[in-house]
Amino acid sequence: MDVSVIIVTRNRCRSLGGALEALMALAPGGPAFELIVADNGSTDATRDVCCSLGKYFPEFTYLYDPRPGQIVGWHKALAISQAPVLAFMDDDVRPHPGWLAGVAEAFSDAQVGLATGPIKPVLEVEPPAWRKGMILAHEGGLWSAHWGLLDFGPDVKEVSPAFVWGRNFLVRRDAMIAAGGFHPGGMPA
Repeated sequence: MDVSVIIVTRNRCRSLGGALEALMALAPGGPAFELIVADNGSTDATRDVCCSLGKYFPEFTYLYDPRPGQIVGWHKALAISQAPVLAFMDDDVRPHPGWLAGVAEAFSDAQVGLATGPIKPVLEVEPPAWRKGMILAHEGGLWSAHWGLLDFGPDVKEVSPAFVWGRNFLVRRDAMIAAGGFHPGGMPA
């Protein structure tokens, strides 16, 4: 197994179903992955969605913890993950079919410990003009923590770790363990 894909969710079963369907559509024959869904106390049909769709994955684990909080789920999944690379994504992420190949390519360089890729939100309605001002330019790309947007173009490049966000957050498992996991206030130095 090459990658542990980890999704933390709470009461977003429809969104989670879309993420699982997108993961099922990843290129066959690509990097092998296990999928771990950590449920932080959902009271909706999250468990049912996992039971229904989890059977389509060779390696699928559903974890339930009644405590809310993404870091709770991240830590539980980290503890049982088996792959050398961890891919943390949100339940509303729809990875591109070549995403896993990109993950494998990025981590084929032993110097890479932390990586990310484009994050392009799909909005349900056109945002007001004043909110578009929260999208910022950076070295030929765009980003917005408010929007969850990150797009520095298609070329592989070094970016600041400050741009590696939970929606598309990739890290070597041994580095995450060495760092002590996730700090409640953010990533430890």
